[in-house]
Amino acid sequence: MNILSNHIKYGALSLALLAVGASNAYATSSFTGSAALTFTYSGDLSGIVVGYVGSGNVDDGTEVYGDAVLQPNFNFPDQASGEFSVVGSVNDSEGQNIHSAQIATFALSFVNHSGQSRSFGLSLDYLLHAVVVGEFANSAVQISFGDYGYDELTADLFSGQDNISLAGSSGVFNFDLAANETGSFSVNVGIVGDLLGTTPVPLPAAAWSFLVGLLGLLGVNKKRAGVKID
Repeated sequence: MNILSNHIKYGALSLALLAVGASNAYATSSFTGSAALTFTYSGDLSGIVVGYVGSGNVDDGTEVYGDAVLQPNFNFPDQASGEFSVVGSVNDSEGQNIHSAQIATFALSFVNHSGQSRSFGLSLDYLLHAVVVGEFANSAVQISFGDYGYDELTADLFSGQDNISLAGSSGVFNFDLAANETGSFSVNVGIVGDLLGTTPVPLPAAAWSFLVGLLGLLGVNKKRAGVKID
């Protein structure tokens, strides 16, 4: 009978500790937004000097509160490909939050130094990706290229789309540059994320019922242990 009693005691104690731990556990809300870009050239680029300017900035509306992390990443190693991404997370018992609005600009310039007219093409392929985790989170990724095109996706927990990707292409843009003439092509990427601080993770009702049952068995076992059998 003592063995059974010990098992019940340890089981009840374990569930009690689990209940205490669960009442103080907080799930993490997080979001990821990214845009991977690839430029492809075609035609005669001899004598064409390609310039590249890339910049990223945090919009004035960005707010970070409490136990929160916001990590922007601007990685565009060359003129042909690169990525702009933002990762945010919050884990806070006070319901605090993150609102992130970040913008990156990728600008290409072309100067014809060949002394002759040149014609070439340029296309942009992109992959937008957004992931959200937690009780309340959303992530929107937007891309625009000059006055020619626009695309976006939004991940949120309410729609059930918590991990989504969108691939697209601008098609081919044709440039005809006379000698010493210049041209340009620009891409803007915006990533917006919103997170709310989460609430305690409750212990499931079934676990509470099991805990109560074990405590009841523990009480019965104590009574039985006190009965003297001749």
